[in-house]
Amino acid sequence: METQGNTFVVGIDFWGPSTNALATAVKFAQMLDANVIALHVKENNSHSHYPETMDIDRNEPEEDLEIELEKLVDPFRKTGVKIESMLLIGNVTFNLLEVCEENSVDLIFMGIREGRLLEDIFIGENTMHLVRNEDYPLVVVDLPPEETPLQEMMIPFDRKVGIEGVLQFLKGLKQPMTRKALMITSLTPDESEAEVLAAVNKAADQVIETGIRDIEIEIVKDADARDAVITQVLADRGMFDLVLLEHIDYSEAGRMTAGSLIEEIVTKCRMPVLCLPKTKTAE
Repeated sequence: METQGNTFVVGIDFWGPSTNALATAVKFAQMLDANVIALHVKENNSHSHYPETMDIDRNEPEEDLEIELEKLVDPFRKTGVKIESMLLIGNVTFNLLEVCEENSVDLIFMGIREGRLLEDIFIGENTMHLVRNEDYPLVVVDLPPEETPLQEMMIPFDRKVGIEGVLQFLKGLKQPMTRKALMITSLTPDESEAEVLAAVNKAADQVIETGIRDIEIEIVKDADARDAVITQVLADRGMFDLVLLEHIDYSEAGRMTAGSLIEEIVTKCRMPVLCLPKTKTAE
């Protein structure tokens, strides 16, 4: 991911979490010199649930939606970030992925309300479709971003597979996204603490090579990797600017477990979660 000419797309449904996703995308865009596409997709033959403050003609909604989208986007343009508003008609996930392909999008930003999977157009259902899609890096946002610069990210470390996807993403940045990172791993009773510490220190050295100089290591004892991540994320809710999770190319059963971990974190942590596609290897 190069900082020159980056493009982010934000799914807008006019509810709070998607507005928070737009604010987060703008914050990232300021730091990474990116452009933003604010996209709303009006589904065919559906009666979308919009906020009561919006006056939408159900018979001919397109013009009203374009006006509302501009009203939502315009204040964010004062940041200096180039933002294009876009209204499409059809299937939400299909249209969003098509926009990503046509515009070489680097990151997708979507909103989700804590613990809610099926709410409104974008919140929940379509966000989770994109989490499972694994084609594009996806940032899932619940709360509005802090006004301060990004300070620290959390990187769960599964020693069985490494952190290649995370490293690929971080190495693609021309400047570090944050100054600090917490790397979490687990220690089960049958494992050697010295070996686990050596493995996580080696991974931390690789992260340091991407420009993040301050790495803290957290080893959760008597837990498997999945439980360790969930326990730590819930304990640190709201403490980090970003949580990095990557899809892993397990067997089908294993991928279901990895997927459920990502979905559980996405719906509970109240911190932005960056879901990275599984590592792509050369043919």
